[in-house]
Amino acid sequence: MRILALKLDHLGDFVMGIPALERLRAAFPAAEITLVVGSWNEGLARGLGIADRLITFDAYPRNSSEESVDVPGKVAMFDALITESYDLAIDLRTDPDSRILLRNVKASIKAGVGVRAQFPFLDIFLPVEAHIGHFDTAWNETIAPDHFAAQDYCVRSPFSVACPGERIHEGEAAIIWGPYWMLPPGDYLFEPFIEFEPGRAGLLACDIALETRRTAYAVHPGEGTIQLAFSNAENNARFEFRLFAVTGEAVPDFRFYGGRLTKRGAASALHQSEYLILLIDLIALRAQRTGLFGVAGG
Repeated sequence: MRILALKLDHLGDFVMGIPALERLRAAFPAAEITLVVGSWNEGLARGLGIADRLITFDAYPRNSSEESVDVPGKVAMFDALITESYDLAIDLRTDPDSRILLRNVKASIKAGVGVRAQFPFLDIFLPVEAHIGHFDTAWNETIAPDHFAAQDYCVRSPFSVACPGERIHEGEAAIIWGPYWMLPPGDYLFEPFIEFEPGRAGLLACDIALETRRTAYAVHPGEGTIQLAFSNAENNARFEFRLFAVTGEAVPDFRFYGGRLTKRGAASALHQSEYLILLIDLIALRAQRTGLFGVAGG
């Protein structure tokens, strides 16, 4: 069985889709899985060990705030890149803009989030609201890296801050810090977007400060993602995220892409990672009940 899985998100949304990719591998252990990702996620995708083949395709600009998004204009390029035939093709993005890329794929079964009225070429679809909008939180905001300060030895690009580990010393002040936003009272999560150089051992510590007082602390293990939870009881408290060396540990080379700040609230819909897991479970259930693609495992 041959499966094509599209996961063309930016770093943060790609990380949130990892549980669905793991569920796909477990559901179809004998399948050959081809995973298509943005070029910025290639290293992370390879490290997961989920896919048998990896293809890079930039359906979106690396920084969508600085360049216009034109997925329909990329369809011809995508069709020229993806020419083989598959038993199953899945778009693992909750937002609907990438679904059009499945339209011309040669696949017996096509699956994605949405409804048949929107995407008549889908054979298996998980019907949800037209605009998911992350209603499980009061609000969330992606903070670009240019909102953060960094040490002089770090190198800035339009999309990231690159930090060489050998220049960072134990006991030094923060490597990266900011953005000094004023927050209303509430419960929050901050998820930093950090990419580590493959094969370089080391650790990074990070914390959250409100009005210079530390309210959360974590050590990033060098792979995967972390979220720092904190509460703010004051109105317009100054929020700061900081990255620094861990005492007694080397620091790996890394790139910092900013982060996602979330103010938590009452849920009225599922999280996007939950939608994707449900989509994979629906595909596996159809496979088991109807005999599609043979017998699904897991």
